[in-house]
Amino acid sequence: MERKTGAEGLSFVDDVAWVATGKDVEEVTAKLEACAVAAGEWAQANTVSFDEGKTEAVLFRESRKEMPARKIQVGNHQVAYNKEATRWLVVYLDSSLILKEHHRKRMRKARQAEGRLTG
Repeated sequence: MERKTGAEGLSFVDDVAWVATGKDVEEVTAKLEACAVAAGEWAQANTVSFDEGKTEAVLFRESRKEMPARKIQVGNHQVAYNKEATRWLVVYLDSSLILKEHHRKRMRKARQAEGRLTG
């Protein structure tokens, strides 16, 4: 897929991720849209389907500016880049990769477990 779309694919059980890098949001979005088309063609050729409604997009970037309003076309759906952290393989990833949301959620679970043990 990398030669065809300019992006790499990564999958684990029923989770699939497309990773694209670029100089700006437009370039990354174009690569991800090419991935969506290639995945749709593959699915059709292999008699499988993707639940396009569950598709999420995360834009990792150094800038702390407002998340761009750009959307990715995935089949019949328009997918906006998430403003909140996205859970992937039990880790909550935010756009600046500081893992603040992941840390917060894990600490909450740890405090709950501690409360049950001391109670």
